[in-house]
Amino acid sequence: MSDLHSSFDIRQRVAGTLRLGGAIAFWVQLVLVVASVIILLFALADPSFNINLGSLFRLIPTVGAVGMLGYSVYWSWHYISLSKQLRSLEPRQYPSRTKVAQSLELGMTMNIVGLVLTLIAFQTIVTALLIKTLTIPGGIAVTKPGLLIDSLDIFVIQACLFLIIAGVFGIAIAFWLLKSLHYPQ
Repeated sequence: MSDLHSSFDIRQRVAGTLRLGGAIAFWVQLVLVVASVIILLFALADPSFNINLGSLFRLIPTVGAVGMLGYSVYWSWHYISLSKQLRSLEPRQYPSRTKVAQSLELGMTMNIVGLVLTLIAFQTIVTALLIKTLTIPGGIAVTKPGLLIDSLDIFVIQACLFLIIAGVFGIAIAFWLLKSLHYPQ
């Protein structure tokens, strides 16, 4: 009877940790990804935007990063549903430890892929801005101020940083949940 009670307590602790980690990851990543998407949509809609995000080399990693990290937001919600299954009174509904671990590993993998795509997009955007600053001749601000780097360019860099933070945060939460699964207190 003691072993059964201990198993129940461990399952409840893991379920609570999954619920907490999933909720934190969901909301933090949701806010960061939505803010990034809004900034990037403004940048794409502005005809005077300096960085050509429409270029295939910049657009594919940016859209891929937003897509992967967006899916990671959904996957964080999946952690909460796993938590509900673990709290169920019906033992047949309990997911196995292996299934939960695979789910966490998949979430971590999605975040890593999203992070790599974001870093590629970030590098191409920063390189485009660097080339622009190096090719602007002196005194151009007086004759053609539209060629200078403006605040929207910096906002796009901020959007990429939000995506990087979302990816790192998702990896950290998945790692923490995976660790708590294998070593419940």
